[in-house]
Amino acid sequence: MKIKEMIEYGKNNLIKREDAYILSKMLAKHFLKVDDTYLIANGDEEVKPFIFDFFQSAIQLLDNGMPIQYITNKQEFMGLDFYVDENVLIPQPDTEVLVENVLDLCSKNKKKNEVKILDLC
Repeated sequence: MKIKEMIEYGKNNLIKREDAYILSKMLAKHFLKVDDTYLIANGDEEVKPFIFDFFQSAIQLLDNGMPIQYITNKQEFMGLDFYVDENVLIPQPDTEVLVENVLDLCSKNKKKNEVKILDLC
C-alpha cells in the first residue's frame, strides 16, 4: 500500500468524523515519523505492512471516539509538546488564554512573593 492510499483508507474509514482527512494525515505523519512535505512529495512510496497495521488500529480507535492525542501521546500547549495519555486531561487552547492572563497579572503584581495560585483542574 502507498502512503496516499493509506491516508485515503483512513479518511474513508473515519465515517463518524468531519475532519477525517486531517486526522488521517496526522496519524500517517505520526506512524511514518515524517512531516506534511514528505507526505506530499512521497505519496507513491510503499508503506511497510506493520506500519499500516498500527495505522489501521489507530483509525479504529479514532472512529470509536478516542482523542488523537491519546493515540499519538502528544499535545502542544503554550509552544511546548507534552506527553499525554488516558491518565491525564488533554490541554486545551482556551486554557492557554487563562494561563497567559494569570502570568500577566502575576507580572504586574508588585508583591510577587505574595502571589498565590490554586489550580482546581
